Amino acid sequence: MIQIKTYVINLERSIERRSYMENQLIRFPFLQYEFISAVDGRALSEDERSNKFDEEKFKYIYRRAVRPGEIGCTLSHQKCYRYLEDNNDNYALILEDDTILKDNIERILEEIVNLLECDQSPRIILLSGWYYYTKKKKLIDRYFLADIYDGYGTYAYVVNRKAAELLLEDKSFITADDWAYIKRKGVKIQAVYPHLLITDEDCNNNLVSTISNETKLVSRKISLKQMAIYLHSLILKLFKLTGHFEKR
Repeated sequence: MIQIKTYVINLERSIERRSYMENQLIRFPFLQYEFISAVDGRALSEDERSNKFDEEKFKYIYRRAVRPGEIGCTLSHQKCYRYLEDNNDNYALILEDDTILKDNIERILEEIVNLLECDQSPRIILLSGWYYYTKKKKLIDRYFLADIYDGYGTYAYVVNRKAAELLLEDKSFITADDWAYIKRKGVKIQAVYPHLLITDEDCNNNLVSTISNETKLVSRKISLKQMAIYLHSLILKLFKLTGHFEKR
């Protein structure tokens, strides 16, 4: 049986969320889970925000002010990368605390682990949806592995150590799901197709994410030039028209 280190991002005060995840995780003994105390961007002082996040650089890149929830989300995922770097694991599964775990994940995760063991180049594999892809190849059964052009959301993905090392920043300045920036850093982004996991929000239940509720899954990256924005928008529409878009 495979053993996968699993980091679950959860605000300490969100006891209901923690219990929700624990009740799911106990069904999967191969997931060696650990709760990571999420950073609450709304609770950071001005000095803490200034020391940990470059808001001016964010504004320069995205052409808008960063939201506190985005800061918290990004810094929380940075904590997971730091944990992965500091430990002896070659990869880890990262989950936000509104993820719904399906019974069929073990076999697919085993295939993903085999891929990461064979090819240890910097890589992230999304288990979520809401992404645009270029091509895909067979993974197992009815599932494929898609190469990502762009996408949104960070609630469920596998990351290896080399990718985590590339993504660690002394002072963060991006959204956690800026996959375009992450690709430019040298990380290969792929996704399971059709997507494997969903969030509690997708089922319209009452539990609401407390990590970055302000912009969950729908924050669009903004380029430096308006022409780049327009071109990017056209490309994404083309991906949709050609059937290369996976909804969440």
